[in-house]
Amino acid sequence: MRLRRKSSVRLRTIANPHSTQSDPWRQPEPPSYGEPGNPRVSYFLASDDRPVAENSPRWRMPLPLGPAGSVNSGEPAAGAVVTYGDYFTAVHRILEGDRFAALTGAVRECLGKSVTAADLGTVRIYLEKHGQFYHPARVTVAVANTRLAFVVNVAVTKIGRSYLREDFGNIRLLNDRFPYRFLPQVYCKGEVALPGRSRRLEMFLGEWLAGYHEFHLSGEPAEKNSRLVVWDPVKGAHPLSKQQRGNIYRQIALIMTAYYDLETFEQIFSWHNAAGDFIVKTDGGQIDLRLITVRKYAPLFADVSGDADTILQALLIFFLNLSIRIRLDRFDGVGPFGWGDDDMVDAALNGFFDGLSLQVRFGRIPKELPDLFAGYLKALASDDRDTLLGGIALRMQCPAPEKALIRKHLKHHGEKMTQAIDRLPQEQVMATT
Repeated sequence: MRLRRKSSVRLRTIANPHSTQSDPWRQPEPPSYGEPGNPRVSYFLASDDRPVAENSPRWRMPLPLGPAGSVNSGEPAAGAVVTYGDYFTAVHRILEGDRFAALTGAVRECLGKSVTAADLGTVRIYLEKHGQFYHPARVTVAVANTRLAFVVNVAVTKIGRSYLREDFGNIRLLNDRFPYRFLPQVYCKGEVALPGRSRRLEMFLGEWLAGYHEFHLSGEPAEKNSRLVVWDPVKGAHPLSKQQRGNIYRQIALIMTAYYDLETFEQIFSWHNAAGDFIVKTDGGQIDLRLITVRKYAPLFADVSGDADTILQALLIFFLNLSIRIRLDRFDGVGPFGWGDDDMVDAALNGFFDGLSLQVRFGRIPKELPDLFAGYLKALASDDRDTLLGGIALRMQCPAPEKALIRKHLKHHGEKMTQAIDRLPQEQVMATT
């Protein structure tokens, strides 16, 4: 099986000619607060249209290190408290550096024309939420008769900063390497040291995906049929139909498979539904899914030959791992770990082949591969597949309660997998002998 060799692509960072992927911007100057030629900048909470002023009590309040009800990174806040004022000031400084070079660069990418700080209207910075790793800000700016929105993902904790650096580089890498767009654009990154303290905030500026929202399992863990609920702050939280739920998980499998590199065995690791890694738009009842974070992109194997047998074995391990991970979530995002319903097995299998078909369509893998792998999957004895599932589950890095949940459901998961594979269309399967 011959694979196309891809050339490496040098990543570029817009908005600051001195910036590179590994070198953050230099420390920006303090905000100018309305100097001539600069836009006016205001600060808001996502749920409130009243500006957060510097003399308000909120300005001096400590910023939560994670979502309500969640377990934070374990990094103590004592002695290095980050306040809401620190947060807003840091985002302001990053945006304003070099005469708003970051923001004007992002606007230029969106509009396809050059703009300067003088062309920018009012800038609003909205603190959207306190996430597990990031505190994202939505930044809106008026340019002529157009209002644009961007995201600034801000990392406060040590683990968040580590993930953010990897995230930025990985998203740019995948956007450069692959011809489809399931990930947002990211423009540039930087850091701000808090005056008089050792803590620093790291952040990157990226595309804001309007109308997309998190979704999570909801209900009681003991219930056999849980709901999947979209967190829409405008329409309110609303459950999805069984068909919509199946489409979401099918698209998750498609996206993960679409970014699997058959040649290098590279794949997206460390993803989790509970972390809000995927967001969905449900306009008109249709499902449109996006992946918004890539904390790790690395090969499953190192220094192995790319012969046909190895390619099929690696793809099998990738799929089985995907079939387990896709079923994991936390109830309501921060509650007990949850295991998705059985219909997710068919969704994972169908989405996996959708992803392979997408790679064929763009000439990334041989057109014979999906049929070849389907035959390989059908020919594999269920006992051998269950042994592989057990080994994958054993090696998964996850908290003890989540691992116990996987062990509890793994045998039944294997049985449902066998049934789903037996339902593969016969015309999709070719002999492997």
